[in-house]
Amino acid sequence: MNVGRITWTLVDVATGNRTGQLMLGVIHGGTMVNAIRLTGYSVQLLVPPKLPVFTVANAPAAGPAGAGSMIYVSNESGGATPAFSDGTTWRRVSDRAVIS
Repeated sequence: MNVGRITWTLVDVATGNRTGQLMLGVIHGGTMVNAIRLTGYSVQLLVPPKLPVFTVANAPAAGPAGAGSMIYVSNESGGATPAFSDGTTWRRVSDRAVIS
């Protein structure tokens, strides 16, 4: 069963003042929770994010993914680790070395 929650409020069109927020909900640990909060000022993740998992060999190209994109590399030589795109290559978060 797919279940979700979306809650929204309004912005005063005349003044532009935020009078609310947008909340997106998901099932987490068997309970419906607010997962993302969007306000006029920020985007907040309210549950831990899950990075897409890749091996070194099947990691997508880092350039098209864009600088700042993140993945989880399951078979990195130093052990499984998060990695980020610098716009050209995937680098381990721990020491900025290129994944291998």
